[in-house]
Amino acid sequence: MLIIRHGASCLFLQVNIQLVVATFSRQNSTQMKQLKGLKPAWLIAQGFSQKFGIDYKETFSPVTKMIIVRVLLSVAVNQGWSLYQMDVRNAFLHGELEEEVFMKLPPGHPQSHSPNLVCKLHKSIYGLKQSPRAWHAKLNIALQKLGFTRSNANSSLFIQQNSTNKLIVLVYVDDLIITGSNENSVTKLKVDLQRQFSIKDLGKLKYFLGIELAISNKVVFLNQQKYILDILQDAEMLHTKPIITPLDSKLQLDSSSKPLLTFTTYQRIVGKFVYLTITRLAITFDVSLLSQYIHAPTTQHLDMMKCILRYLKGIIG
Repeated sequence: MLIIRHGASCLFLQVNIQLVVATFSRQNSTQMKQLKGLKPAWLIAQGFSQKFGIDYKETFSPVTKMIIVRVLLSVAVNQGWSLYQMDVRNAFLHGELEEEVFMKLPPGHPQSHSPNLVCKLHKSIYGLKQSPRAWHAKLNIALQKLGFTRSNANSSLFIQQNSTNKLIVLVYVDDLIITGSNENSVTKLKVDLQRQFSIKDLGKLKYFLGIELAISNKVVFLNQQKYILDILQDAEMLHTKPIITPLDSKLQLDSSSKPLLTFTTYQRIVGKFVYLTITRLAITFDVSLLSQYIHAPTTQHLDMMKCILRYLKGIIG
């Protein structure tokens, strides 16, 4: 039996129109497992089957920069405000579609073999090119109705201010950081958001985008210990011998080094290094150097990458 819990309606195809293809992705859902005979799965659109100008137009969705996160943390800590985090469940399913999107009936539908019967989507689903933009627009409208104003400096920053209170919401896709001068106002905002969306209150901000946070005496400590461990495990160097410097200051690049035959691992690890420079500034130059050879690394570059991994092993704590 197929159950689709989303905004869609079936209609008969009258003319030749562009159709989006969809597929299922198996999910492990405790709630769905309680229903006998059902196999939980996500209905995911295959975005590559969409055509620009027909079933999607704009796809850009604002994403906040890490510098904005740093500034917000600094302001909140210096003002003595508490920081809270909320996570929106199935965020991309909340967006309202501006375009007309028609989709083939998904596999398993009783009438999926009928060539003239299609689905018209009223809300976005995962896989559609415009889903992130539609979700951000939906949240933007909801926050504005609650009295928030979107910042001109950053489209993911929303501020509500009056003579007595100030509330700030920072959005990163489906993660929300909330802070403000009045705890009662923060609590009321959480309740208002939970009335409109399926959203989980994660309490005080402790872990955000792979970064652990600790606040003490108006100081914010950022740590990516778990992220470093994941990198070391990915590179199979979890038990390597640590060193005290990432690279030798007198290092000279050798143009005669042999090129790597396969360098997907090199590209993946160096790519992860880039995000690590948020808290580990000591490797910024070294990562920048390795990134210059991301498409044509040599054995020497691989050895340099391993030196950085050994350095990270020594500073995990």
